[in-house]
Amino acid sequence: MPERIDSKFANGWSLTEDLGIEDGDDSFAFHSCKYDVIICSGYRVSPEELKEKLSTHEAVADADLIGVPDETRGKVPKAFVLLASDSLRERPQEYIKDRLAQLMNATARHI
Repeated sequence: MPERIDSKFANGWSLTEDLGIEDGDDSFAFHSCKYDVIICSGYRVSPEELKEKLSTHEAVADADLIGVPDETRGKVPKAFVLLASDSLRERPQEYIKDRLAQLMNATARHI
């Protein structure tokens, strides 16, 4: 699809769709990819930030998140978790239920 490839270039620049922050010293810090955002109830939610927060739980060996369709919210985050031990299975679920609103508020940006 040449037209799709052509749309990724402008005036000799490659448009990566990465999001970042200019730190004021003429340098930039990578934040996330534009396409790696979940729009949930009008808020931009970073799966990477939610993953980082979820991964701080002692029972979580690894985690990843995706957006799944939701009739009322557009998309909602869905986590895939690799547990450090099967004996800890219920603990991350409790952790998420207790802290989901905090995690969402900390990572969401209204669009």
